[in-house]
Amino acid sequence: MARPRKDEKDKLTRTIAWRVSESVKEEFDRQYAEAGMTQSEFLRELLQRNKVTIVAKPRPSLDLKKLVFLFSKAGNNLNQLAHRANGAHLEGTANETTYRAILAALEAIKAQLMRGIDNAR
Repeated sequence: MARPRKDEKDKLTRTIAWRVSESVKEEFDRQYAEAGMTQSEFLRELLQRNKVTIVAKPRPSLDLKKLVFLFSKAGNNLNQLAHRANGAHLEGTANETTYRAILAALEAIKAQLMRGIDNAR
């Protein structure tokens, strides 16, 4: 006698993959081996029988997302300026006074950006 056919929705046709640390992988291997199951059987059983409490993180506002995007772009430009200033200082083409003034200005801009993020939250 043949085995009954599965409904289309019950067929195992999809693959899920993800990355974990070595310690998580070792723990996972230990648990499914102790259960006498394959990895797939173990995970299906775990998902079907185990209750998981999902705690949703509050989503950032659209304004905060835009602010982070703009600050990221500004941060990239500021990093380029700092890199150029450091290179000029090391080459001797920028004197100590100019170098310190550039660093102070960059620090002031950084502080203003951080205050803007704190105020947006």
